Amino acid sequence: MFFTFRFTFILFSALAISACNDSETFPQVQSSVYDNSLGPLCWPTQFTKEHDSLIITDYKNNRILVNRNEKWERTNLTINGAHSLVTDKKGNFIIDDTENNRIIISTSLSDSSIIKYITSVNGKPLNRPHSVVVSNDGYIYAIDALRLIKISKDYKKTAELWFKPGDLGYARSLKMIDGYLYVINSSKGDLIKINDFDKNSYEIIKTISHKIDDAAGSYERTGPILNDIDKFKGWYYASNYFTSSWSKKTDAESHKLIRWKTWHDFKKGNFQDVSYLLPKGQLPYFIHNTGDSLLLTTFNHENPCSGENGIVVK
Repeated sequence: MFFTFRFTFILFSALAISACNDSETFPQVQSSVYDNSLGPLCWPTQFTKEHDSLIITDYKNNRILVNRNEKWERTNLTINGAHSLVTDKKGNFIIDDTENNRIIISTSLSDSSIIKYITSVNGKPLNRPHSVVVSNDGYIYAIDALRLIKISKDYKKTAELWFKPGDLGYARSLKMIDGYLYVINSSKGDLIKINDFDKNSYEIIKTISHKIDDAAGSYERTGPILNDIDKFKGWYYASNYFTSSWSKKTDAESHKLIRWKTWHDFKKGNFQDVSYLLPKGQLPYFIHNTGDSLLLTTFNHENPCSGENGIVVK
């Protein structure tokens, strides 16, 4: 069952209005999806769709919820602070079990279905793996606090890409867009485009709107502190970790959710502010394009477990 948000959109962001022309339309929230039937969410990090089921990764509650037959169920998978999951070309689930410092590979979201744990690469332990994606050719990629990791399709081989000193900050997510893998280099407000993993080839895409490196902030104080990006209906969308305790008395509501048309726009800071899609005090985290909808989670950094949800944007 879906529960429609009753937002009253009285004013759009002035920047968003000025950036649009008559042929462009604003996205709208279609619905919120979680009904608190299993208790409130607490810092949900990912709302996605796999195997035709809606799935929420509920970070602080250490659980993964699946919607089957319009009913939410808690899965039987033991995790500690997982952030995201994805299915690979075989249909198996790949889960970053962040606070357990491991990646789980499983045929279903159940302890009894686990195929393998990955806890180290080349003898070096994983350090808070934070995001997992699968490329078009079936390889699995994960980002942890230290490096980018590649896992073979049969799960038997792993490799790592180490970035040059100073290039990698606190990276919260990965995303495949138009055939390329991007590291969302959150604290630095930039993106690392992987041109060739095996050759250690990458480029950094920066925006002039980023001012200060930090784990969180506000658009005025820090510029973008990116949680995630995705491409939807010809626009790039990005979520930012903006919250009042990190804003130093600047506006933490502005530019929490932004979009832009081209990479030139990103570099120049030509963003459209679409934060009107979010409830006040809620920040957006991971974003997922299903083709006809954009799925994202929101949570309240200042008052955790309060009014948090997954939302559907059309």
